[in-house]
Amino acid sequence: MSDTFENISLTARHASLADLTAILNQQQHHKLDVVAGTGMLRAEAGHLRITGAEPIITDTGVLSSDGLYLPTELGDAGIGDKLGIPTAYLRKTRAQALHLYDTNVNGWLDLQQGKRHLVRCLSDDNGGGILRAFLSDGYKIIDHLDVLMSVLSG
Repeated sequence: MSDTFENISLTARHASLADLTAILNQQQHHKLDVVAGTGMLRAEAGHLRITGAEPIITDTGVLSSDGLYLPTELGDAGIGDKLGIPTAYLRKTRAQALHLYDTNVNGWLDLQQGKRHLVRCLSDDNGGGILRAFLSDGYKIIDHLDVLMSVLSG
């Protein structure tokens, strides 16, 4: 995992409201949502490479969305679900035969030509990061921090 994420919590159990708010604020700067066609996605050594994505305009400049993202367990589950690969098998290939992970993911991506997916990542701003969810392109982009703030203001 990238040094950028060493101090950012990706999971929390029994977190207080203050802890949850701190975690979501920490992740806010790194969030990256990309709607990508299957031709823009490739598995490489257990990571998902995104190429040809629209750049992101930020307060500090323009950042590339392209990069190599390591899927979390939830990310792998989404990849398995959307590509029709059993999640248990995908986890086994990640742990025991990484080349099979890449072969299976790339094979099913190739068979879904023209299909688009919402890929939710945390970017390290250096061309990589973490893939936290792999969804259909029909999902609305709703941020956890926005939901939390709306609930608290209500």
